[in-house]
Formats: sequence, C-alpha cells, structure tokens
Amino acid sequence: MKQSPHARAPEYRSATASPDTGNAPGMKVKLLSTAGDVKTYAVIFSTGDEVVSGLTEFAHTYKVKSGHYQGIGDALHVEAGWFDYHRKEFLVIPLDTVEITSFTGDIAWYNGKPVAHTHVSASLKDGSVKGGHLLKLIVGPTLEVMVTVEPTPLYKRLNESFNAAVIDPEITKDSGK
Repeated sequence: MKQSPHARAPEYRSATASPDTGNAPGMKVKLLSTAGDVKTYAVIFSTGDEVVSGLTEFAHTYKVKSGHYQGIGDALHVEAGWFDYHRKEFLVIPLDTVEITSFTGDIAWYNGKPVAHTHVSASLKDGSVKGGHLLKLIVGPTLEVMVTVEPTPLYKRLNESFNAAVIDPEITKDSGK
C-alpha cells in the first residue's frame, strides 16, 4: 500500500522520561479537607497549562509521597500513549480539541522525584473515545483534578523487562538514583 506524502512516521516516547516542570502557570491549588494524615486537594488547571508538568510540580511542592486522583475537563491537545511491548516505548496518539471523559492516576516516587502516572480517555467531536497513558495534555478552558494525598510513601522500581518504572509496595525508601 502506498503511503500518503503527508503521512507522518509514528512517534514513540520513553516510558521513563521525566516531565519538565513550570509549564502550568495558571494551576491553582486548594486544600479541601484533612482527615488524620490524609489530605484532599482541588488542583485546577487553566487554559494553556500542561497537566503532566503541573501534577509533577504539585507533588514536589506539596511533598506528596503517595496519592491518587481523578478529574474532568477538556483539552486543546492531548498526547496519549499506547505501550508497545516490543519497542518498550509508548506509541504517541495525538488528539486535538477533546472532552476529557476520564482522568485517573497515582503519584509515587522514582529516582528522587515524584511521578504522576495518569491514564486518560477523551471524547472527540463525533463522540468516539480514545485514550491511553497520558504523555501530555494542554488544557482548554479547565481541567479539575481532585487529589487525595496518603501518608504512606510509595516508590517505584525499574521493571527492566519493559523499561518502565512500576510501583513496588515492598520498597520502603526511594533509591534516589
């Protein structure tokens, strides 16, 4: 089959890449409740904020060693990832102008840094839904994320078979490599 001259080669990304911080200047945070050592925050993103950057910055600023979250909103641009087991990388699935229908994830530490691991589903104009591992999300009007911060730290280790960092509940201290 002949390929269109406008077709782009598939893009892949590492499963262990660290996001840049500072790309969510409109992000606002409000503490909603405290129950013992558990805290719940509203993390609200504004137009143009990059969410992976913002969640990472939130986790670092608020010293989140373990947490989970869910959210809703919309996006001007999303890059979801589908993990290719043979390449040990994410195939990038670009999506433009979408409603975020599901946004869920967790926070743990790996190599001395917080890692926000998110999966996302997004509705396109025709109502079809695509999704995967969140690589990048540029917010439209808003993305509203409710984050629960737990007192017990969680740490990741490298699963060399997949070249991916995974939570290991038996680790009690981050190696900080």
